[in-house]
Amino acid sequence: MLSNKRLAMGCVEGYLLYSQVYRGGYPFSFFKCVTFNYNSPMIRRITNLFKHTDFNIAFRATNTLQQQLSEKQNNTNPSGIYTLKCNTCNKSYVGQSGRSIGIRHKENIKYIRTNNPQSAYAMHILQNRHEYGTIQNTLQLLKTCRKSTRVNCWEALYMQIFTSTEY
Repeated sequence: MLSNKRLAMGCVEGYLLYSQVYRGGYPFSFFKCVTFNYNSPMIRRITNLFKHTDFNIAFRATNTLQQQLSEKQNNTNPSGIYTLKCNTCNKSYVGQSGRSIGIRHKENIKYIRTNNPQSAYAMHILQNRHEYGTIQNTLQLLKTCRKSTRVNCWEALYMQIFTSTEY
């Protein structure tokens, strides 16, 4: 949801554009098209100011499909979907974390050292007496994601991909 302050800024910017063109004596034909980010039904009020002009009004979504499917990695230790590999049998465990995957790896190692099978990876290592390795050898980030409902979908997808090696 868009904050009232940001919405008000959009209204002010639209009004300022309108007033500068109108008061500046510029012919409205000087501008061919005006594009607005459609983020609220209130944006329609702003576009009503331009109805008596020759402007072509276009709306642009603030959320695109590309933005939803790809996220920029801005963190050296991000959260998301990861896989942990057993060093002995090379089986993989697919998991998700809303926190840093480095912290999640440390938690798994702590579970193994304290003989506490809190995760499937720790349970596999403890029950089979297999070896675990360093973060560089065992952990691989599959998809950078923030914690949301999308993470569950991505995790399910990667679990299907790794079905042959899943615990």
